[in-house]
Amino acid sequence: MPSKPKGNAELLAGCARGEPEAWDETVDRFGALVWTVARSQRVSRAEAEDVRQLTWFRLM
Repeated sequence: MPSKPKGNAELLAGCARGEPEAWDETVDRFGALVWTVARSQRVSRAEAEDVRQLTWFRLM
């Protein structure tokens, strides 16, 4: 039986504890959103990639 999906607060708490599974799920859940928001600012792909990397770095 699959486990119940974690809520955002629980997921981020797992990230704060350094749980690799929480990080993986966070990136899976929000990666497309981060990319879409960066690209919506009408920056180049390279600049959007920098924004995406900086976003995850700051969260970490």
